[in-house]
Amino acid sequence: MKQKQVAVLLAAAIATTNTINVQAAFSAPQENTSITSQISSEQSNLGITDTLNLPKKIEQPSERELAEVSGDLYAENKNADSDDAIEDSTNEQVAETDRNVNKTLETKKGDTKVAEIGTKFTIDNIDYEVTANTDAFEVAAKDISIAATELILPETVTYEGVTYQITSIPDGGFQRRYRLQKIVLPEGLRTVGSSAFRFCDGVKELYLPSTLETFCNEGFQSLETITLADGNQAFQLIDGVLFSKDGTTLRLYPSAKAGSEYVTPVGTTTISESAFYYNQNLKSLILSDDVTTVESYAFDEMQGLQTFICGKNVSTFDLYNLYECPELQSVTLKGSYILGSYCINNCPKLERIEILDDIRGYGAYSFYDLPSLKEYVVNEGNLYYNTKDGVLYNGTDLLRYPAAKEGSTYVVPEEATEIAALAFSYMQNTTEVILPPDVYVATQAFDYPNTNHPIDIYFRDTEKVQMSKSVSGVFVALSEGSHIYLSNEQALESFLSYSNAINPVGSVEVEIKKIPVKKITLSETSKELKLHESFTLTSEILPSYYSENVTWSTSDSKVATVKDGVVTAVGYGDCQIMLTSESGIQAVCKVSVTQTDIHTLMVSEVASQLYTGKAIEPEVMVKDGEYTLQEGIDYTLSYENNKNVGTGTILIHGKGRYKGTKTVPFTIAAKDFKHVEIQEIPVQVYHGEEITPKLVVTDGEQTLVEGTDYTVSYENNINAGTATVIVKGKGNYAGSQKVTFRIREKI
Repeated sequence: MKQKQVAVLLAAAIATTNTINVQAAFSAPQENTSITSQISSEQSNLGITDTLNLPKKIEQPSERELAEVSGDLYAENKNADSDDAIEDSTNEQVAETDRNVNKTLETKKGDTKVAEIGTKFTIDNIDYEVTANTDAFEVAAKDISIAATELILPETVTYEGVTYQITSIPDGGFQRRYRLQKIVLPEGLRTVGSSAFRFCDGVKELYLPSTLETFCNEGFQSLETITLADGNQAFQLIDGVLFSKDGTTLRLYPSAKAGSEYVTPVGTTTISESAFYYNQNLKSLILSDDVTTVESYAFDEMQGLQTFICGKNVSTFDLYNLYECPELQSVTLKGSYILGSYCINNCPKLERIEILDDIRGYGAYSFYDLPSLKEYVVNEGNLYYNTKDGVLYNGTDLLRYPAAKEGSTYVVPEEATEIAALAFSYMQNTTEVILPPDVYVATQAFDYPNTNHPIDIYFRDTEKVQMSKSVSGVFVALSEGSHIYLSNEQALESFLSYSNAINPVGSVEVEIKKIPVKKITLSETSKELKLHESFTLTSEILPSYYSENVTWSTSDSKVATVKDGVVTAVGYGDCQIMLTSESGIQAVCKVSVTQTDIHTLMVSEVASQLYTGKAIEPEVMVKDGEYTLQEGIDYTLSYENNKNVGTGTILIHGKGRYKGTKTVPFTIAAKDFKHVEIQEIPVQVYHGEEITPKLVVTDGEQTLVEGTDYTVSYENNINAGTATVIVKGKGNYAGSQKVTFRIREKI
């Protein structure tokens, strides 16, 4: 039996149990009704439920359903060929027994002996069985020699003198007659069982009578032409394709019919079971918008199909469609339905799946075994699906990872809450998957995830991991050399509590390993600081999902310290600030703590100073950016030429954080002579010559010196009367004063 036949039988068996029926579980909800994923009881207990309004939750197979439908399906497939051989042998034995027995129970009708219903006989190497013997004498054609290349049934056959009309061919009637190339069915034939010509793979020509009412839907892998007799009331041919009489149902498209493209005609609403089975020549198939129903196996094993586009009004898309299509490259899904089980499965060249409408869910093993798939594409505003970098999501649930997605590492986004069943399978390039903290991992989430190479899966949880407890396992058939890594002992203990997580048990190494840092980059590679100055180093650490520890350190704590990236200068000199991972990856910033040359700083302008007779020492304001330096801490002052009138000099000497000397000139202006004191001149006696009394001029406690500090000139200083002395400042003094003295007559 084929793998898909095993699955169908298992699905049928499930329908009789108390578990969820495959079809019922996947049936479409009423319009505007919210759809909720079927989750296991332990998942519910963990509180993992959908709280988002958009997108809506899709329908997926439950954990129990996956386990029961699949069973040991992987092992069953190995026995498929032997099962077919046993079935062939058994059929031949039964047929031979029937032919040998050929028991004829006779009944009398008038003078004619008519064979009892069920009587079997052979004429011209074709087996028949009596089906009616009263009002009409009818037989069913049942078998022909396995070596026959043509089956041309007569309208009637005569057995023991009675003529019987051939009206039917039962299920399995001529199955497995591989050498048949031509089938001609006679007028009068009304019914052909659904599997009557199963595995008649060599038939190229098919002739159908006008009386035919029902016809099979399996077989004919090489069929090129169908000929339909005029007047048939059940069927019609449209461009060589068999349709129902009203044209609404496409019954059979000849598998070897010439032509590479086909669009279903307007008015066609249903694609029958196996209608395009094993089609060889079609490369492009488009369903018109009139199509509403796609029955099981309608597009099964289409050998040449490359592009499939679904119509927007499809509401049923049943089991095993687009199954084992070896050349299929692109699929566009439109409509509103839940995809049947095993749809879009085992298509080795499929690269792109586009979901444009309300595909509300999918059955077991759909979107599966697609090793060349590079991306899923979803239309904007889709109510059920969204994509991130080509990965298919339902809100925050990761549904399917494209097997051929580029990149060796995939980091599941932080916001992801669930890894759905069969999410990772048959990956070609990805060798490392990083899971976010607190994500729930469903049954068979990693199912044959990496057939070509080992894979490393990292859990970033630091306490408890959350996984399915299904007996099917969560990590199924990982390649030899694969690893599952946990971040610490507590997380490892939690993982090991799931006894069925790995299938087969013990096939994968589980250990503690933190996600290593691969590169560290600091915001600065060198920095000059002043004493006590601080700055913050920021870092970029790759990969961003690293889990090992990183540590800040300094090469000389007497020069600079660091805490959480904040660097502070504490002494002069050079050092290195380092950020280092546990695995030894490191980034360095060189820090130099130096004195600032005070010569480069701004000094406020010094106002002109008046001569005082003493050393003049003006104050200054020195700024380093916004910082105002403090005398005695950051600098000291000394002066030159700061007593007499002229240009004095202030010398600012750096101290502490500052070095060097900055000179600042200032002006000493002459003192106004009017502010000095001239001692009163006593009365002088006339003596016939100029009288020039000696002056006493003082500036505070200082006695001024004539010729140095002032000059003197006289007026009216000979004759008796009032004489005038004009005293002009000099050197450090400016301006003048006039004083008088009296000259009396000589006695």
